[in-house]
Amino acid sequence: MRDAVIVDAVRTPVGKRKGALSSLHPAALSALVLNALAERNAIDPAVVDDVVWGCVAQAGEQTMDIARNAVLSAGWPLSVPGTTVDRQCGSSQQSVHFAAAGLIAGQYDVVVAGGVESMSRVPMMNVVGQSNPFGPALDSRLGGVPPHQGIGAETIAERWGLSRTELDEFSLASHEKAAAAQDAGRFAGQIVPVNPAAAVRGPKHVVKTGKTPVLDGKEWRKLIDTIPTYTLRDLRDRALAAASYLRRPGDSQFRAFKLDVLRAEAHLIAEITTFNPDLFPAFGLSLTL
Repeated sequence: MRDAVIVDAVRTPVGKRKGALSSLHPAALSALVLNALAERNAIDPAVVDDVVWGCVAQAGEQTMDIARNAVLSAGWPLSVPGTTVDRQCGSSQQSVHFAAAGLIAGQYDVVVAGGVESMSRVPMMNVVGQSNPFGPALDSRLGGVPPHQGIGAETIAERWGLSRTELDEFSLASHEKAAAAQDAGRFAGQIVPVNPAAAVRGPKHVVKTGKTPVLDGKEWRKLIDTIPTYTLRDLRDRALAAASYLRRPGDSQFRAFKLDVLRAEAHLIAEITTFNPDLFPAFGLSLTL
């Protein structure tokens, strides 16, 4: 059996909603890292057998096979194919698994895997619109409650006895470690600098650097005391209410209600996770050869 070997991995910086990277088309972001990868490894793109790209919200600027559009935006040969994968939050990771499986099977010799998500340009749930992606059989199986990460998180916490304080402290420590690592230059070899005004011209651009912001312990303690505790029942009740309206697309109040639900959802998640909605990470892109 052949081995699959990761030669290199690069990514753009992670931005925030409507932040510095929001002016860039997702294909342009993808093209930037594709070219950076090829350049720093002296690889002729023509030898790439496939580009496997993960993307959750395949709508708007991220539809019509964003992988292939990224390949062409990068100026790579027309002979290089690209395919887009959706396994929800695991899409980019799954693209790496598919690429590795193809290498081991002998289908590929050189393959690029990664992904892109621009939540500023393609907002979360924009792909759903007013449609029901589940269908009546799945609706019945789920008891009318659509899949919900908040409910899942509360169920896990309840089953294993994890307290809100324990989880917030773990999350804060994780962010602090990541911020310290980035400030210490630990990720310097992975991050491709991005100049939004010139991103499509190649990878060699200047990016503003500085101390990575993170909520410090005192701020966290002050904030956590002001945040209400949401229970599993609260989240289930919200999901049921939303589902009852989402099944009535002809209702004259549907559009206004849907917008209110999405707005409330953003603030609910913000309160649960102690983040402001405008500070949610908006761009993340990784790439493996």
